[in-house]
Amino acid sequence: MQITVNQHYVPRFYMKHFANVKNVGTKKEKVLNSFYQFKDNMLKKNIPTSSICSEDYFYDQGGKIEKELANMEIRWSLHI
Repeated sequence: MQITVNQHYVPRFYMKHFANVKNVGTKKEKVLNSFYQFKDNMLKKNIPTSSICSEDYFYDQGGKIEKELANMEIRWSLHI
């Protein structure tokens, strides 16, 4: 079983609604978000959703919780 290391605490399908999406519907689709980082007083633009709102092994190292959440997120994303 492949274990997902980079585990998102905000689902990527949710962030996509607030993003700049390039190459929609293709294999080269890129979902980019911008956000303000208060700590450094800095605006960050066009950051891939794969690298924000996530941490390595946020839920667990075995991957069980991440896998269950991923299955639920697939269903949830269909209702948006």
